[in-house]
Amino acid sequence: MARRTLSPRAMMWIACVALIGAALIPMRFTWWLSWLHGPFQTVIAPISAPLAKVASWLRPGEGNRAGADDPAVEELRRQVEFYRSEYLLAEQRMEQMARVIEALQDGVPFAQGARLRRVEGTRIGSDLSAGTIEINRGRTHGVTLNTVAVAVAAPQHLVGIVTNIGPMTSSVHVLTDSRIIPSLIEALIVREGVTTPGEIARSPRCQFRPVGDGTLAGTLGIDEAARVQSGDAAFLDDPYWPGSAQRLVMGRVVRIEDTDKPLFRRVVIRPDLDLARVRAVVLRISADDDGARTGDSAGNPGGQP
Repeated sequence: MARRTLSPRAMMWIACVALIGAALIPMRFTWWLSWLHGPFQTVIAPISAPLAKVASWLRPGEGNRAGADDPAVEELRRQVEFYRSEYLLAEQRMEQMARVIEALQDGVPFAQGARLRRVEGTRIGSDLSAGTIEINRGRTHGVTLNTVAVAVAAPQHLVGIVTNIGPMTSSVHVLTDSRIIPSLIEALIVREGVTTPGEIARSPRCQFRPVGDGTLAGTLGIDEAARVQSGDAAFLDDPYWPGSAQRLVMGRVVRIEDTDKPLFRRVVIRPDLDLARVRAVVLRISADDDGARTGDSAGNPGGQP
């Protein structure tokens, strides 16, 4: 008697039912599968990078601003943002050194600036359900938890922070995901053309929270909101984030809205890039950020206020 075998259609239906069932099983029964993540990513990482490049070429997603198709305009914009952000960072460091010198008079030791090592990585995938992107750099390349990632196309633009590390790959939690921790991120809203230390110090401060639609929103008093206009840049200035993330560009003001409270306005910013689809990132690995923010491989950084 001939042995009966399953048809390809039946096998497909069985596989679909099995996958759906596995997806519905509570995580407490499937946590052990996370151990397969590192070996699996190690195997597919060499072929993922070329496939990601082909996907990015078929569907480019680097720029959201007008003039993004003009290489000359984009290069000038990158240079302006780079030097402006570096200037703001230098101003912040000068302010910090002034405070340290004052503290030294009471015997507090002097603290050196952060030492950065930059490692470039390519996006090899993304997990929309977790709000992360996967890059082809991991523990063997010196990546650590809470390493800050910026875009290669816009090196002063913050993409996110590393929350999970494997041997050859890492997961970057993107800035615009509503589950990022801390969920409130303080920033300076600096108007175009503002460069002097006094003007920068008087710039409005706002705590932004990711909304979940690719934007971040915060609330300002009516007087402070009157000093903000569309196109102003928001620079991260938050002590709960690593030093390597300070004064990086979070986005630009796209809307100023009324709220149900007459004395407050809602300010909405949007990154210049689609963070989940950046082609490559630069990891800013700092040896001095351990005390600023610590975390675990579950994507739950500490330091929350």
